[in-house]
Amino acid sequence: MKRVTALALSCLSCCAALAAEAAADPLTLHVSPAGNDDWSGGREEPNTDRTDGPLATIVRARDIIRQVKAETGRLTDPVNVVIRGGVYRQS
Repeated sequence: MKRVTALALSCLSCCAALAAEAAADPLTLHVSPAGNDDWSGGREEPNTDRTDGPLATIVRARDIIRQVKAETGRLTDPVNVVIRGGVYRQS
């Protein structure tokens, strides 16, 4: 019985460590001149049916970061914004 209990505790501690590691994964947003601000920004390239892909503007990436941080209440979680080379015009 002691072995079963020790094994169960070991499994629980591994699961807790994996959950903590997954929670620490940074949000990554992709921005591209070929993107669309109606997309999620979670993909580097548009998908085949062009329903999701990179964002078109850095401003939209900023807005998504603000929204996520407001919803989670955590202002210190890491965020990566990957900006593809190109020209970004602002109006």
